[in-house]
Amino acid sequence: MRPAHDTTPLVLFGGTFDPVHRAHISAARSVSRVLGEAPVHLLPNSVPPHRPQPLANGEQRLAMLKLACKGHPQLIPDDWELKQSGPSYSLLTLHSVTWPWCPARTARWRTTGSRPLSRKQTRTVWQDKPLA
Repeated sequence: MRPAHDTTPLVLFGGTFDPVHRAHISAARSVSRVLGEAPVHLLPNSVPPHRPQPLANGEQRLAMLKLACKGHPQLIPDDWELKQSGPSYSLLTLHSVTWPWCPARTARWRTTGSRPLSRKQTRTVWQDKPLA
């Protein structure tokens, strides 16, 4: 659990990670470096809403992430989204970040690759997702 006075940014790097590759690790390390070696949580999604289901299951994708993150202590493979039901929307994940180690005043960052951003026509807008 993080102390209440900890202001380290909380960085969430979501994706399918099917498979995880050098660009994922490089991007996560770059974000960490820019934010003063902040920890980056890599979250494989459970049900990607904007692409076909991954070939590898969640457990396999998490295992790939763990191997790829070895030697990079600032990169943290995280199974939080894999434990959720339904589509893995970034907005719902950000809203749900009330983990005990995340004080309310902590800066929260969500990163994503370029592929999800290129599919704007299929994206669900934030107004469509109730947060209560």
